[in-house]
Amino acid sequence: ILKKGTPIKSCEKEEMTEQNQQEDSFFTCQICIEPTPSSKKFENGCSLCTHPYCLDCISKYIEVQVQSMTGNIRCPGLGCEHALDPLSCRPLVPEQVFVKWCDLLCESAVLGQLSQNQYSSYCPYQDCSALVLNECGNTTKKINFGKLIERNKWTRCYNCGHSIER
Repeated sequence: ILKKGTPIKSCEKEEMTEQNQQEDSFFTCQICIEPTPSSKKFENGCSLCTHPYCLDCISKYIEVQVQSMTGNIRCPGLGCEHALDPLSCRPLVPEQVFVKWCDLLCESAVLGQLSQNQYSSYCPYQDCSALVLNECGNTTKKINFGKLIERNKWTRCYNCGHSIER
């Protein structure tokens, strides 16, 4: 319905503007390839990565990565090396997933520092699997040396404690 005195071209412009706004209010998720309202678009805290994902897809992606013991979760975009910001993702995943993700990030940071020294292992009990750090590197060498003594059936000197061959 035209208002009295409104030119026809003005109405066409208003309709075009409304149509453009409706198109702009949707985006295509690069995971599910579905048109999704812009209100459900994931915003990564890392401003360098702007790949468009819906909240549902990125949430499921994070859960799968955490289940597969990945701490440093990267953007799922092909060839994208940017990491997802855990704090931006916190409202998207269940609390237990977020806590596990944080634990994995801490472990990867610690293991990154210790990887060349190999002073870490995991608790062998299936229900535990906690990261165990050997903060004294000499202890490992002493244990391995003790095994060598047993294997070669060496004995220790009763006076000084040094290992000797028979």
